[in-house]
Amino acid sequence: MVIYSDRLVPDRFAAVTFGPISFIRNEYRDDAPLHTHEAVHRRQFWCNPVMHGVLYFMSSNYRLDAELEAYGKQADLAPEHFEKYVDFIMAKYRMPESVTRESVRRRLLASDGSVWFEAIVCNLGIALCLSGLLTV
Repeated sequence: MVIYSDRLVPDRFAAVTFGPISFIRNEYRDDAPLHTHEAVHRRQFWCNPVMHGVLYFMSSNYRLDAELEAYGKQADLAPEHFEKYVDFIMAKYRMPESVTRESVRRRLLASDGSVWFEAIVCNLGIALCLSGLLTV
C-alpha cells in the first residue's frame, strides 16, 4: 500500500516504509525508481513481519543489507544516480564508522543484495525456530 503525503515523511527522506505501508512525498508520485525501492522494503517486511522492523532499527548490518537491496533495485532503473545512492546510504542510515563509502559502493556494484538479504532472513528464521523464540 502506498500513501502520498508530505507530512508523514521525515524531512531527510523522499519516502519511508513502515511494515506494509509506504509513505511517499507528493512530488515523487511518478518516480518509478523510488517506488521500486519502497516496494523492496515492503517485500522485506513480508518476508519477516515479526522481526524486520526491530532488526532494521537495532542492527546496522541488517539495515545496511536492506538498503543495499533496495538501492540496488533502484539503481537498476536509474543508474545515473548510483553515486547519489551510495551517498544516501552513508549519510541517512546511521552507518557505523567501520562502514566506508568504498565498501558500500563495492557491495552496491557487486549485486542488488537480494540473495544476501534473503539468506540472512532465512537463517534468522531458522535460528529463532531452533531457539524456541519463534514457532511456526
